[in-house]
Amino acid sequence: MSRPKKKRLDQLQKYSRVSITAAALQLSELKQGDRQNVRLNLAAGQALVLPFATGKGGMYRLYVETTYTGTATLKVQTGNNPKTGATDKIWGVATVTGATPGTFAATANGTITMNGSTQGGLVGTYIEIEDVNYGEWRVEANMLGSGVAVTPFS
Repeated sequence: MSRPKKKRLDQLQKYSRVSITAAALQLSELKQGDRQNVRLNLAAGQALVLPFATGKGGMYRLYVETTYTGTATLKVQTGNNPKTGATDKIWGVATVTGATPGTFAATANGTITMNGSTQGGLVGTYIEIEDVNYGEWRVEANMLGSGVAVTPFS
C-alpha cells in the first residue's frame, strides 16, 4: 500500500509550483523544469536563461504573476550547443493581446522579451517552452499586453 502513496506524492511534486524572484537565473531541468508551473515574480524584470537543448522533452511552464514594469527576457544558452556546434534556436508562436493584438512566429530566434506592455508581461502571461531536439526549443505563448502588440522574439 505504501507504493501507491509514494507514487502519488511523486506526481504531486512533479507538478508543484516554483516562484522565481531572482533578477537573473539559469533555469535548471531539476529545479524549474519537468512541466512544473514556474511563477515569475519580480516587477523590475528578470533575465532567465535556458539550458542547452538536448531533445529530451524537458518543458518549462512560465506564468507571470507580477506585471513587469521593467524588461524580462528568456534566452537560449550563450555559446554553441556541444551536440550541434551552433547556438540553440527558439521556434514557435506567441499571441500578444493589447489594443491591437498580434500573433508572431519565432523562426530560429534566441530571445523572448516581455516589457509589461506591447511585448506582453502583464499578469497572466503564460509561456510553454519545450526542448524538442538538439539545439531546438519549441515555444507556445499567450502573452497579455497593452497598446499595439509587437513581436517578443529576437
